[in-house]
Amino acid sequence: MPGPSPSGLFVYAKDLDRLAAFYAGVAGLSTVHREPGLVVLQSTDGLQLVLHAIPEAIARGIQIAEPPARRADVALKFFFSVPDLAAAGTLAAQLGGRWFDAERWTGPGFTVCNAMDPEGNVFQLRAPGASAPLIRPERDGEQAAIAELISAAFAGHPHSAGTEAAIVRELRAAGALTMSLVALNPEGRLTGHLAFSPVRVAGRDFGWFGLGPVAVAPALQRTGIGSALIATGLDALRRIGAAGCVLVGEPAYYRRFGFAPRHGLVYPGLPAELFMALPLSATTLPQGEVSYHPAFLSA
Repeated sequence: MPGPSPSGLFVYAKDLDRLAAFYAGVAGLSTVHREPGLVVLQSTDGLQLVLHAIPEAIARGIQIAEPPARRADVALKFFFSVPDLAAAGTLAAQLGGRWFDAERWTGPGFTVCNAMDPEGNVFQLRAPGASAPLIRPERDGEQAAIAELISAAFAGHPHSAGTEAAIVRELRAAGALTMSLVALNPEGRLTGHLAFSPVRVAGRDFGWFGLGPVAVAPALQRTGIGSALIATGLDALRRIGAAGCVLVGEPAYYRRFGFAPRHGLVYPGLPAELFMALPLSATTLPQGEVSYHPAFLSA
């Protein structure tokens, strides 16, 4: 058995050999110890991944589908640094896992995406990447560039009516654009935009806001700019004491921010799973039909 590691992870495995081969390949770990029921893998910087076989009597009662079901009820998520996300993700799929390329975002100097091993454990792959964009409120004189960016971002989108730029323009004109954030690259070029506006529940103002539209330049979509805008925007809503936020969107993307369908909050004409809410300072959820500003209907 190798000596103590400064840090490490411990994972139970139904198929020990398969999981060991998976992490050795995807994360570039080396086997430093093996004995019946136990494999220890180690990274070049000393982090150890200890894989322990689930006792056979218990393992017989565990069924793992092909492909495995994603285990989303776990509070912890570990990550591995890799040179290239696409290469590591492709290898993960070849070795019986999955990678979720749509679930990626950027941090300071790196890009991250979610992945899953052959037994459904979710972890993150992290690769060197561009620094997070500069995000700030829009400034006078940027309105035309924002409208151009929004139109380009939604051009050809199957669920777009092409009115997103007009919605933002009318919200601004009506004084209902509560927050208008832009993302800029290091050269100062506009790369993304996010709007927040007030919503009403059962005809009343409970201090809730609607997220959207959110737009990213077409060539830069799926690089983490949208995620950075949303995270920054939600933090700003919390600072102004907003009770909560709602949106219409894909659950697989927005659940990472805490959004989920909430019983009693409804938006007519949509499948329930596409309308999601995130309480911010609210301790109880308002109940009723949610309505957006008229700009969303008139644009």
